Amino acid sequence: MNPTTPIHRQTLLQNFKTFYQAPDKAGSELLERLYTQDVEFHDPESNLQGILALKQKLRRVKMFTRRSSMQFLDEVVTEDSATLTWQANIHHPLVPRGETVTVRGITQLRFTERIYYHEDFYDLGTTVYQRVPLLGPLIRLLSRYSRA
Repeated sequence: MNPTTPIHRQTLLQNFKTFYQAPDKAGSELLERLYTQDVEFHDPESNLQGILALKQKLRRVKMFTRRSSMQFLDEVVTEDSATLTWQANIHHPLVPRGETVTVRGITQLRFTERIYYHEDFYDLGTTVYQRVPLLGPLIRLLSRYSRA
C-alpha cells in the first residue's frame, strides 16, 4: 500500500463528501477519481465488486429516491483509512405521506491514491422498512420480540 500525504487524504475525503452530498452535481467523473476500478463495496443491501457495479447501485438508489440530503458528522482519519459518521434524510416513494426518513450510519473507507474499499453500516429495519405499509408493523413486532 502506498502511503498518502495529509493533503491528498484531505482532498480525497472532501471529494468523497462532495460526491455523496450532491451526487447529481458532482457527476460520474468524480466517482472515477474517488474509487479504484476494482473497488469493493459493502452495505446492508449489497456486496459489490468493481466501479461499474457501484455506478449501477448508485443509479438505482437515485431512481428510487425522490430527494435526499447527507450530512457528515464526524471522522477519524489514518494514513490509509477513514471512518465517517453521517446522517441522511431521504424521501422514498414507499414511505407514506411523503415522510422524511432519517438514516444514521458509519462509513469505513480504505485507500491509497483512491478508495479501494467502502463499507457502510446502517439499520434499514428501523429507518426505512418500518415505515412501509404492511411490512412496517411486522418488523416492529419482530424487533419487540427480539429485545425481550
